Amino acid sequence: MFVAAALAVAAVAVAGVSYWDARTGLGVAAGVAWNLASFWCLARLLQAWLGPRPSTRRAVAWLLLKFPLLYGAAVLLLRSPSLSILGFGVGFTLILLLAVGWAVVHARQMVVSRS
Repeated sequence: MFVAAALAVAAVAVAGVSYWDARTGLGVAAGVAWNLASFWCLARLLQAWLGPRPSTRRAVAWLLLKFPLLYGAAVLLLRSPSLSILGFGVGFTLILLLAVGWAVVHARQMVVSRS
């Protein structure tokens, strides 16, 4: 999923710069990159917390990385005059749609394999 999302970052950023302006393209790329980082941290957090070898220390480390640092970076990005907030929202939403699509495909495979 992360490879597909990384390719989406490049494609959408190029499209954003080509069809809109540089601010929008950078905003889209930043939104995609931020949401990918958020999902990645969340996956690591859940793996550390609920995985085969749970570790409270690792879970807390990922929690501290994801929330204060990542959300602080989002505030700085959204306050930047060189990024479009609309573009950031488009990029952010694109990754959400890819994640939902991935979940639907995998949920359907799990249901079919149990039948």
